[in-house]
Amino acid sequence: MGKLIATAESRYNAGIGGSKGSKAGEITINGGNITAIGYDGAGIGSGYKGTVGTITINDGVIDAKDNYYGYGYGAGIGGGRYGSASVIDIKGGVIQAKGIGMATTSYGNPTCGNINIYDGVKKIIVTSKDDGKGLASSSAVTFYSGSSAVEGDEKDAVFYDVEKGGGREIRSIAKNHLVTIADVAKASVGSVAYAYAGELVTLTLGTAANESSLTVSDGTNNLELTGAGDGKYTFVMPEGDVTVTADVLQTYSISLPTGMKIIGSSIAADGNGTYMTGTKVEFKPSFPYSASNVSDGVNTLTATDGVYSVVVDGSDITITADVQRDEIIDLTRAPGAFAAINGDVLSGSTSYTVHIADGATITLSGAIINGGIVCDGSATIILERENTVKGATNMAGIQVGGEGTTLTIKGNGSLTATGYSQSAGIGLSRAWNLDYDVVGGDVVIEGGNITAQGGSYGAGIGTGILQGSDRKVTLGNITIKGGTVKAIDGKAPNGDKVANGIGTGDAYPGCTNEVGEITIYDDIVVVDASSISKDVTYMHDDIDVSASKNDYFGIIENGERKIIYTGIPAFDVEDQTYTGEAITPKPTVSLGSLNFTEGVDYEYSYSNNVNVGSSATVTVTFKGDYEGLGTVSKTFNITKGTPEVISNPTPNEEGYAGKCLALVNPGTTNFGKLLYRTLEEESFSETIPCVDKTGDYLVYYMVEEGENWEKYVPPEPILVTVELAKFKVTFVDDEGDEIISREYEYGTPAEGVDLPPENPEKADDEMYAYTFAGWSPEIQDVTGAKTYRPIYGKTRIGFGSATIAADGSWAIIDGKSSKKIDADLDAVEITGDVTLNREFVAEKPSTIVLPFGTHIDNVPGFTFYSFKGVVKENGVWKKVVFDEVDKEGDGHIYANTPYIVVAKEDVGGLIVENGVVFDLNSVRPMSSEDGIWQFVGTYDFKVWNEGDRDIGRSYGFAAEERDGARIGQFVMLGSNAYAYPMRAYLYYAGGNSGESRSMAPALFKAAPAVASIDELPESLDVVVRGEEGTTVIGTINTRTGEFRSAENRWFDLNGRYLGNKKPTVKGSYYNNGKKVIVK
Repeated sequence: MGKLIATAESRYNAGIGGSKGSKAGEITINGGNITAIGYDGAGIGSGYKGTVGTITINDGVIDAKDNYYGYGYGAGIGGGRYGSASVIDIKGGVIQAKGIGMATTSYGNPTCGNINIYDGVKKIIVTSKDDGKGLASSSAVTFYSGSSAVEGDEKDAVFYDVEKGGGREIRSIAKNHLVTIADVAKASVGSVAYAYAGELVTLTLGTAANESSLTVSDGTNNLELTGAGDGKYTFVMPEGDVTVTADVLQTYSISLPTGMKIIGSSIAADGNGTYMTGTKVEFKPSFPYSASNVSDGVNTLTATDGVYSVVVDGSDITITADVQRDEIIDLTRAPGAFAAINGDVLSGSTSYTVHIADGATITLSGAIINGGIVCDGSATIILERENTVKGATNMAGIQVGGEGTTLTIKGNGSLTATGYSQSAGIGLSRAWNLDYDVVGGDVVIEGGNITAQGGSYGAGIGTGILQGSDRKVTLGNITIKGGTVKAIDGKAPNGDKVANGIGTGDAYPGCTNEVGEITIYDDIVVVDASSISKDVTYMHDDIDVSASKNDYFGIIENGERKIIYTGIPAFDVEDQTYTGEAITPKPTVSLGSLNFTEGVDYEYSYSNNVNVGSSATVTVTFKGDYEGLGTVSKTFNITKGTPEVISNPTPNEEGYAGKCLALVNPGTTNFGKLLYRTLEEESFSETIPCVDKTGDYLVYYMVEEGENWEKYVPPEPILVTVELAKFKVTFVDDEGDEIISREYEYGTPAEGVDLPPENPEKADDEMYAYTFAGWSPEIQDVTGAKTYRPIYGKTRIGFGSATIAADGSWAIIDGKSSKKIDADLDAVEITGDVTLNREFVAEKPSTIVLPFGTHIDNVPGFTFYSFKGVVKENGVWKKVVFDEVDKEGDGHIYANTPYIVVAKEDVGGLIVENGVVFDLNSVRPMSSEDGIWQFVGTYDFKVWNEGDRDIGRSYGFAAEERDGARIGQFVMLGSNAYAYPMRAYLYYAGGNSGESRSMAPALFKAAPAVASIDELPESLDVVVRGEEGTTVIGTINTRTGEFRSAENRWFDLNGRYLGNKKPTVKGSYYNNGKKVIVK
């Protein structure tokens, strides 16, 4: 057998046959294995909107379908999408076809001729494409035995024709053989009636069948069986009938009362619906039933999650129960589409369609139905609570019954009915390419608050879209007798208005879409329609008042929109409570289903809306589209407010402190006044009670009653415990830092106040030493918070550069300070040591002036030298002479007198022992005998400024290395030179005998006896004379101030200079400041 696979590559073409719009000729197939697949055309036949001649199949194995989008709109054999087919003759072969005849989608009145099936056919399996179970219902199907048409019993004697899997299976009995299932196995082996020789037959075994006992016999031999898994076995049909047998276990029945159903079992039932021993069978009430007193004849059964169960145990089981239809049907439990009957009350939510039985009255009570409602005849719907209905695909929200029926809607609840695309909210669904006219029944609305929204192209209440040449859709009369109705048309996707709120939906050219009479009674509240397709008949009772409708109805027209009302806009204002301010309630304003928008459709205004009993009024003034409704006013009652205590009085925790203590801190209220009293007081007062002793007190309070508010008395008084007030007593130091702090009860005596464990100290400063002397203020009885600060006595210890002990036991002088010693130190006695802090270098002289006298023995480690004069040699000033202070004489060092002092070793200070008495009189200069030279001491910080006439006459003595000067040099002082206090310098006075440098300044002007300072010698030898003779210190240059130490210079013991060569005469000499004996 040859094989052919014919697949359309381009859309709109048949697998075998025509293309788009073409007129294909006849097609004859005589044999072969053929697969034909169309692409929006037939498998075998015409293309899209095309035609085909007679199709004849004489033999072969055929599989034909249109596979467009995996589904296909064309027939397997016959017409493509929107296409036509001629006669189809099937005379033989094995045929699998997805539809035979005309395509399911018709446009332009496609047709199909007669379908003829002959007794030469082995097998036809045709899957469903329309109402003919796979064979076009619009075509005549004729069965032939030979050349004679047969029907009825004659046909059944020739053909095996059964519905199978949503399609049909047709076999010529003569071309097939009988498959007989033994009686014992029928319930457990899937039924197979006929098979042609060579056909692969599949047997399906039930759970009760013993697979090992399965046999298929042709009367002579058992045929070979092949296991296909899952309880399936196959065999090849021989040339002849076969018998199938198998051993089967005993099974038992489960009988349920009406209204209950089996939902599962642990082992599947056999073909008779019976179960093996040990099988657990589960069952429950069918929707919408409930069951009670459920029993298996022996035991009362209890449901788990609404499911009952029994286990089969060797006998049939009969379940008994009291089964009743639910009084309120919960649609949430609906397993699928549901038929409501008279008296049903529907609640809950479902996505399935609800059918209403003909003549039934049902109630919607909080129902949400997203699969739409279909009236199978006349129906009455009573509305309770809020309800929502949305149409299923291409269906009206609520579809009325056929011609002569009436849908009545009434009640006090609400309903929102929305049509699917192209269908009405309430009325008819879309009519699309039908080959018949559609006539719907009447719609009557007697009450309720109803919103009907059409799907696109559909009316709110009326018809859906109509498409189909010369077709007509008619809805009966639409009558609105009461309630509130809002009807909104479904716009086209582009927003165009193509349908009506009440009346007709859209219609294609050549179609007729109409409704009966539209009647509105004056018992309505309001009808708000986006448009009405025809004139309305207005009724008062049973009288047509259309001619005087304005006497009975208010009518507002805004373009095509019509608002028809008989009532007045309504709103209610609940009692309002006084707040102290203007009260402005905003009640919802409506007129039936019309819900207005504040600011757009109306505005509020108020009067007398503050105080109780003032005839408060709210007025609604309509505007815009609803200006014709005018104004509506309602008075409302303002009731007395209940005062709110914003903050409750609280116990006063300050404590008693010697004066009458207010028991509470005042509270506040939103209006009115808070009044107070204690248990002992008889009446309330605005004054808060106060007490002057400790103890427990109850304070009652209330808000007085006023014209606008009630009296308010809190349920419980305030318990106030009055204790002695506690105050913080703090001790701080001189800096204000806390030393100790603690709380004391009011009235604690001064002696009960704890003092710091140690008296605070205050650090001495440069001027004073401090001694704790007590507290300020003086410690007192505790009557309030108090801070005590220390009081200090002070003793002066700072006197410029000098600091003394507060008790005078010691003194320190800062020898490096530029400050002078304060004159207040004059005559002050120091009983111990006096230390002059100043660096002294061993064996190097320094100048010094002391502000007190002492003995040389009190200054251990130092040698003092006093100025004697400047000596000439050969008429030239040559040597400055100092004599050691004579220890063997009085050894006294005088106050205010300049000296040269030499330390025996490096020290950081000079210590004067055994006490002194400060003497701060003027410094006495030491003059040479002729008065020309003076050794001048100073207590000041002396500066030689530029232009000073003493520059060139004054020589400073270097006591430390500084600015290139060596220790021991007299340096001629230049501009900006300075000397620290308690130092001395050499001064050339110029020959005025007896004049002192410390005398009045006028004396200095007459002092010089030389014509010029240039007459001063180049150098002066500085020598000192002590116990061991004369010591040469060095040389000072009178012009440059440069001081040179004596180097290899020889002097006799009287200080006379002998030159740079070692003397040859025996004797004692000084060389470089040291005594040398020449032998």
